Formats: sequence, C-alpha cells, structure tokens
Amino acid sequence: MCAPLHVCTTSRVHCILCGAWLHRHYAGLLEEYSSPKEGSKKLQFKDKFPKPLPVQFTAIFTKYMAVYWRMPEYNGTRFFLALAVGFIFGAIFWRLGDKV
Repeated sequence: MCAPLHVCTTSRVHCILCGAWLHRHYAGLLEEYSSPKEGSKKLQFKDKFPKPLPVQFTAIFTKYMAVYWRMPEYNGTRFFLALAVGFIFGAIFWRLGDKV
C-alpha cells in the first residue's frame, strides 16, 4: 500500500492513509512482541540493582571522550574561536577594570 520511505508530497489523503496503515502495522508488531514465545525462558539478570554510580559515570565518560576526540577539526575550531573571542573581549575591556 505505502512505500516504507514515502515522501508525502503527492496528496494529503495519501499521507493520512499511509500514517493509518503504519500505525496499524506497528500496533500489530507491538502486540506480537509483547508476549513471550512458547518455550522461552524467563528474563533474568545477574544483579538485582543497576551498577553503582561511579561505574556508570566511568562508562559514559569513556564513551563520551572516545566520540569527542574523533573529530579533531571540530575541537580545533572550537578552541580557536574561544581564544579569538577571549582576545576580542580582552581588547575591548582592557583598561575598564581600573575604573570600576
């Protein structure tokens, strides 16, 4: 009925129909995946509670730093712009500190 990546430029009615069809499709999938399959085991975890805060922080910080430093052009541009803005503000307000 509807293409998966259909762009709704042809008609508004077609877009509404596609939206309704997609809603019914995903509602059916949700219903199907909401109940466990026959013969499957109950989901169990090793720990009763999540990891402690320092462990979570370390994991998230490590991932953040790995992604952050993969873009050296972005980081270099940010550093250069921060330095330039600092020099501009320093030049504008150079001698105003003595008057306060």
